[in-house]
Amino acid sequence: MQETLISVHDVGRRFHLGGETVHALAGVNLTINLGEIVLIEGKSGSGKTTLLNLMGGLDTPSEGRILYRGDDLAARSQREITRWRRTTVGFIFQSFALIDGLTALENVETAARIGGLAPKEATDRSREILARVGMSKRVDHRVAELSGGEQQRVALARGLVCRRELVFADEPTGELDHATGRTVLEILRSVVERRGMTICLTSHDPAVQSFADRVYRLEDGRLAEGESR
Repeated sequence: MQETLISVHDVGRRFHLGGETVHALAGVNLTINLGEIVLIEGKSGSGKTTLLNLMGGLDTPSEGRILYRGDDLAARSQREITRWRRTTVGFIFQSFALIDGLTALENVETAARIGGLAPKEATDRSREILARVGMSKRVDHRVAELSGGEQQRVALARGLVCRRELVFADEPTGELDHATGRTVLEILRSVVERRGMTICLTSHDPAVQSFADRVYRLEDGRLAEGESR
C-alpha cells in the first residue's frame, strides 16, 4: 500500500485585489503518494502555481486543510514551516529565482550549503547535478550570461541538489526545447526511482503526461471531474 505524503482537503484560496475578490482555487482535493511523479496541468491562470505554493508552505489556504504525513501544515508555526521547507522540500520556480551576482555553480552551492551540506560535499554534489542537466561547461558563468533555458537548468539543479523527500517544480520544461525538456523529465524520473523522492510538477505541455504517475487537471481554480489516470 502506498504511503500518502501530501493530502489536500477542500482547499480554496481567495485574493482581494482592488476591492474585488478573486477565487484562485476552490474545493480542491488531491493526494500525492511517496515515490510518485504527480502532474498538475492546466492553462495559464488556472491556479497551478497557487496550489504548488500552498502545498509547499509558501502560502496558506483561505479554507480547507493541507496535510503532510497526516499533520496539518496550518498548525505549524512559521519557524516550523521554514525548517520543514529547508530540510524536506525542494523548489524549482517558474521564475527561476536565481541570484544574479553568482555563477551557476555558486547558485547551486548556496542552496546546498543552506540545506546543511558541508562545503566540499556542496561543491561536489553541485558540480555533479549541473553536469547531469547539461551545464558542466557553464558552471562558472554568471546568471546574466546564461540563456533562459540554461537558467532553467540551473534552477532544476538547485532544486535537486539536496535530495529532498519532496520537490515542487513549476513548469520545469517551460523555457526548454523539446529535446532538452525530455532530458529534464528523464532526469526527474531517474531521481524518483534512484532516490525515492516525490515530485509534484505543473505544466501545460501534454507531452509531460507520459512521465507522470498521476495527473490532475485544474480549470479556473477547480479540479476537472476525475483524474486523468
